[in-house]
Amino acid sequence: MKVMKRFDINFSYVPVEKLNRLTPNNHQGAVATISPIGFIELEHLVDATLKVVKLLYFLS
Repeated sequence: MKVMKRFDINFSYVPVEKLNRLTPNNHQGAVATISPIGFIELEHLVDATLKVVKLLYFLS
C-alpha cells in the first residue's frame, strides 16, 4: 500500500463479494482494473503533426 500511495495509485477496500463479482479466477484478495489505451495509425499521427509543425524528426 505504501508504494501505491507513493505513486498516487488509487485503491479502495471492498468486500470480498465484490472481488468475486469482478473476476471468476483466484484473486487472492486483490483485483486491478485499468483504462483502455487508445491507439492511432502512424500515418494519421504524422499527418496531424505536420499540420502543426514544419519539420518532423524521427529517432530510432
